[in-house]
Formats: sequence, C-alpha cells, structure tokens
Amino acid sequence: AKFGGYLEVFQAIKQGAQEAVQAIKEIDDAIVDLQIASGESYENVRQMVTGWNSMAKSLGSSTVEVLKASDTWLRQGKSVSEANELIQQSMVLSKLGQIDSDDASTYLTAMINGFHVATDEVSSLNDAISSIDMSSAVDAAGLAEATSRVAASADLAGVSLERLLGYEAAIGEASQESMSVIGNSLKTVFQKLGSIKAGNLELIDEDGTVTTLSDVETVFKNIGIPLRDSINEFRDYGDILDDLAAKWSNLSSVQQSAVSQVAAGTFQANRFKLLMENYDKALEYEQIALGADGTAAAKFEDAYLNSIEAKTKSLQAAFEGLSTNLISRDSINGVLEAT
Repeated sequence: AKFGGYLEVFQAIKQGAQEAVQAIKEIDDAIVDLQIASGESYENVRQMVTGWNSMAKSLGSSTVEVLKASDTWLRQGKSVSEANELIQQSMVLSKLGQIDSDDASTYLTAMINGFHVATDEVSSLNDAISSIDMSSAVDAAGLAEATSRVAASADLAGVSLERLLGYEAAIGEASQESMSVIGNSLKTVFQKLGSIKAGNLELIDEDGTVTTLSDVETVFKNIGIPLRDSINEFRDYGDILDDLAAKWSNLSSVQQSAVSQVAAGTFQANRFKLLMENYDKALEYEQIALGADGTAAAKFEDAYLNSIEAKTKSLQAAFEGLSTNLISRDSINGVLEAT
C-alpha cells in the first residue's frame, strides 16, 4: 500500500514536470519569434513576457495566446505600450468571437488599416461588432472576418464601419451564407465603384463581362439617381445606396435586375438584391453599432471572465508563469545536451 501511494506521488511529479517543460518550450518558442519580430534580446523579451503572463491571468487567457497576439502587433512596428493596448483588444475579440488570438489580431489589423483607426480607438471596433452580434443572427467571428476582407474597399467607397456592419448583417441574415463569402461579395461591389471613381471607362466583372462607365451612369440616371456630385466628383456609395433603397420597391423587376447587374456584377447581383430588400434592417443595425460604446468590454467582463473557461485559462497562465520561474531554459538545454 505504501509503495502504491509513493508510486502515485512519483507519477504525479513526473506528469507535472512534463507539463511544465512543455509549457516552457511553448513560451520559449514564442519568445524566439518575438525576438525576431522586435530585434530585442532574449532577456528583454522574457521580461516583457512576464508582464504578458500577468495580463493573460487577468484576461482569462493562456500566456501563449497572448504571445501570439503580441507577435502580430510587434511585427507591425508597434511600440510595447501600443502592443499592450492592442493585445487586450485582440483577446476581447478572440474570446467574444471564439476565434484564435492570432486570427483576431489579423482581423483587427485589416480593420485598423482599412478605416484608419487610431490605437486608442480600436475598442470601438469590438464594440460595434459585439453590439450587432447580440442583436442579429450573425456572430462576432463572422462579422470580424467579413469586415477584414472589405474594410479598405468600403472606406474608399465612402462607407463607414457601422454602415458596413449593417450591410453584412442584413445580407448574412437573409442569405445564411458564410460571412467570408459576404465580405468578398461586398468587396467586389465597392471595388467596382472604386473603378468608377478612378475614372476607368471599362469595368470588368468577375465573369469577364465588360461594362462601360457610361452604361453604369445611364442605368442609374434612368431611375433618377446621379452617380456624381459634379462633373469631376463621384458621390459616396452609401449615399447612392440610400437613394436606391428608397426607390427599390417602386422599380420594376427588369429595372432591379439591370441596376443589380451594373452595380454588383453577375456573380454578386443576388446578394445586392438581398441588401436592397433588407436595407431597413441594415440601417437599424448601423444605429445599434453607432450606440455601442462599451458593449464589448461589458460583455467580456460579465459573460466571459465569469466562465469556467476563463478561470481554467487563468489557472493555466498561472501554471505557465510558475513553470518558467522555477525552471530555466538553460537548465532544460543542459539536460538535453547532456543526454
């Protein structure tokens, strides 16, 4: 009986040691990646990791998850203080959207660059996404992915983040398609307008169909919607779509098809029609997003941080911190070299 008891103790020690070594290895791999990204020494990065371990515990995340997010931001040349703010927003989106932290960082990067969002305003992106996630039949992960695909094109077309999220949610609810497909669809539509704004006389659709600029303007002019504010200035696409939605129900099916064809192309015409038919819903979601200040932080604190997953991740982060403090990389390397 004594021997059996001792054996269980030794097995527990062995398992704990193996888990500790594995945790140290994963963190060491992340430190090396961060060294390459930041150009800092191993010891400097290790000191930063100590702070990120504390952040991980407070955010209900593992240290490795936080390090993956930090790698994305440091590789973009962000300072440590900027990276710390962005890491927190990555973790909020990651947990609310149930996606990997590096994917969350990638999506936020595209949105930040596309809409030219300052570091201290990034929380507003999560607020807008979270508010529509709570109000619609589309989730935060899908909205984030779709928006990341179309952000730059939407901004060039004069469509705001909140309006874009409304468009995505309205089409997503009506079609029940993948949000990545919807993001690419809207990207195609906005890029077409971008070609018009650039003065391209010929517009080539995804299927190779060539439409002339004059044809597009003629179709819209025939239903009483101008594309230009003046001879040399095109209107923002959001304003054009507002005017079109107001007239949509009064257009014949032939006119609706013609407008959808020139505005979105053959492959995206049906999704464009869905947007027009659900435009009121899109505007409703836009207003929800505009009034979403603090939504993501509140949802994260009230829902996620009180979950079993958050407590488990915090415990994991504590174990990772303990392991790296008790066992050094040099001691493991020494054992490996000796072996």
